[in-house]
Amino acid sequence: MCRRLAWSKTGSIARIVSDGSKITFQAVVRSPDTGIWSLSDESPQPIIAPENVFFQHLEWSNLGLDLVALDQNGCPHLYAIAFALDRLQPHTVHLKNGTDDLSAAVGLHWLPLHPSQSKVPRIQPSPIFDR
Repeated sequence: MCRRLAWSKTGSIARIVSDGSKITFQAVVRSPDTGIWSLSDESPQPIIAPENVFFQHLEWSNLGLDLVALDQNGCPHLYAIAFALDRLQPHTVHLKNGTDDLSAAVGLHWLPLHPSQSKVPRIQPSPIFDR
C-alpha cells in the first residue's frame, strides 16, 4: 500500500510507502512481443527519508526530470535524475525551514521553464495586410 503516487512524463512512477519512510520507483514498460503495458519491478535504489522525517507529498517537475518531496513539516527535498529514470540523486542545495506551521509549504506547483510548456497565443497577421 502506498501513501502518495506521482507519475512523470518520462514514464517513471514515484510512490511514498505507507509509513512515509521512503520513496520507491517503478517504470511503465511495454512488452515488444505482446504490446501489453505493465509496471516494472521496484527500483533497487529508493530514496530513504532522513532521520525523523516522513514524506507526505511528492510531485514531478514539468519535464519529469526533477522530483520534490515534502515532509511532515512542509520542508521540500529536491531530487534530480542522475543516470537512469529509476535512480534519483539529491540536489546539492537542501532547502530547510523550521518546524513551525508558519514556515511550512501549503501548496506546490512547478513553474514552466521550457518554451513548449507555456501557453502562448498564436498570433497571425491580419488578412487585410496579407494582400
